[in-house]
Amino acid sequence: MSRLDLEDRMNHSTVTGSAVGGSQNTSFSLPRVNERDLIRVISAVQSNGTMLDKGSLDVGLSGEKNVMPFKPFGKSNMVSFPEAKIELFRQRYDLIRQRIQRNETHLHETPMGNMWGKYRLIDSIVSLKGREYEDFVVFGMLSQHEEGVYYLEDKESNVRLNLGDVHLGSIDDFGIITESAFVLVQGQLSDNIFNVKKINLPPYEQRRATMSVYPDMNFFGRTNFGLDKTALKAIESIDDNGAFLFLSDVWLDDQETIAALRRLFNGFSTSKLPLAFVLSGNFCSTPYVAGSGASSKYKGLASLICEFPELSRKCHFIFVPGPNDPWNMGALPYPPLSTYLVEKIKTRVPKSTFSANPTRIQFCSQEIVVFREDLVKKMRRNCVVWPKSSDTLFEENVKELVVKTIISQSHLSPFPLRVEPVLWEYDHSLRLYPNPDLPSTRLNTSLPSSISRLPTLSTSILNLGYGSALLLLTLIQDSQLEYQVCDIESQNQVFQAFSIVSGEL
Repeated sequence: MSRLDLEDRMNHSTVTGSAVGGSQNTSFSLPRVNERDLIRVISAVQSNGTMLDKGSLDVGLSGEKNVMPFKPFGKSNMVSFPEAKIELFRQRYDLIRQRIQRNETHLHETPMGNMWGKYRLIDSIVSLKGREYEDFVVFGMLSQHEEGVYYLEDKESNVRLNLGDVHLGSIDDFGIITESAFVLVQGQLSDNIFNVKKINLPPYEQRRATMSVYPDMNFFGRTNFGLDKTALKAIESIDDNGAFLFLSDVWLDDQETIAALRRLFNGFSTSKLPLAFVLSGNFCSTPYVAGSGASSKYKGLASLICEFPELSRKCHFIFVPGPNDPWNMGALPYPPLSTYLVEKIKTRVPKSTFSANPTRIQFCSQEIVVFREDLVKKMRRNCVVWPKSSDTLFEENVKELVVKTIISQSHLSPFPLRVEPVLWEYDHSLRLYPNPDLPSTRLNTSLPSSISRLPTLSTSILNLGYGSALLLLTLIQDSQLEYQVCDIESQNQVFQAFSIVSGEL
C-alpha cells in the first residue's frame, strides 16, 4: 500500500456497526501523522515493570485456568532489600510455570493427572516423596549447591540430580542448558536422588497466545500515540516507510569507523532518510579510563552528524551502551551514557536518545528489544549438559541454540547472578515476555550480522555482528521483517540494500 492510498483511506473512512435496536454508519477522519513521531524508546532504568501477583491463585480475574494476574511493579531501586533477590527467582519461576500449564501441545489432562507427553507431570518437587522408581516429569531451576553437584529447585524444595545418563534428544528439542536455567527433567527418584533420563528447556509460547491471555496488559511499556490499533497497523503497512539502521561497536576513537560513518551519512543526506539509527557500544575500542579524553570523541560525533542538517534534524539517533562503556556498574541493566560525555549530542541533535542496555523501541505497534551482550561465550562457559557431538553440533547451530534458550527462558540473561549480576529490582527489564517482534542482541563477536527466524516462532532475532557491520531493517505488515546485511565500508552495497528494504527497488 502506498502512502497516498493510505492517506486517502484514512481521510475517507466509514465504519459500519450494529447498535441496539438497529444499525448505524459513522464516518470519521483519522489525523495525518508522521511515522517519525511514532517511535518511542523505553529505557530499562525508566520502565515500571509488571510482576505476577503472588497473593492470588492460578485462576485469574477472567476465571480461566492458569491465568495468573499481573500487577504493576512500581518504582525500582538500585539498592534493595534481600527479599528482592528471592522474589527475582520466584517471578521467573512463576512466569514460566504458568506458561507450561497453558501448553496444549505437550500437557494433557487425564484421570491419572496431568501428563507431559507420556509421563506424569508432578506439580512440585515435594510431591516426589514416596514415589521411587516411577517415571515423572518435574519442573524447576537447575542449581549447583556444591562443586559439580546439581539440584533441581522450586519454591518449596529441591532434589539432587544424577545427570550421568541424561539424553538431550534432537536439535529441535533443546537449547543451551546453563546453571540457573528453568528446565523440565524426566526420570526416576532413587535413594533421594533423581536420575535424569531426559532434560529439556520449557517450550516457548507464541506472542499471540500470550496476548490472548492478557489482552489488556501492557508488559512492554508501549503507548498508542493517540491512535487506535487499526490505524497503527495501517501505518505499518505503508510500503515506503523508512528503515531502522542497526550498527554495532561504533568505535569513536577509530578513524576508519568515523570515515565510514561520514560516507554513510553523506549517502543518506541525498536520498530517502531512514527512520532511525540504532548505535550500540562499545563506543571505544578500549575500556574507558578517566582522563582519556573520551568526551571529545562524542563531541566529534555530534559535529559529524550536524554536517548533514536534514539527517540530524529528522532522524532518530538511539544510543545503547556496551559492557565497556562508562559508567558501567558491572550489573545489568547497564545505565545510559553519562550526560557529561554526550551533552553536545543531546543539545545539537534534537532526536537523540541515550538509553540503557537493554532498551526497548516501539514503532507503531511493533516492539523491538536491543541488548548488547556477548551471549555465546557465557553460555558455552556455563553450559551444564553438553551435546554428545559437542563442538560440531554447537558451532553449526550456535545462533539457533542461543535464540531458543533466551526465548524459552523468557529472559535475556539466564545465568547465575555470580556470572551475570543483575540489579534485583530491575530484573523485569530483562524479560522477553511476551516475545517482542524483534529481539536484537549481540550473540557473539565472531559471528556476522544476521537475522534468525525459527519456523515455529513468529519472533525474529537480530544478531548485531562484529566490526563495522550494518543491518538495515524495515517493519512491514503482520510483523514481517525485510532486512539486508552489509558492511558500511561498501557504500554501493549499503544503498542497494537500503533501496531493497525501503521499497525503492
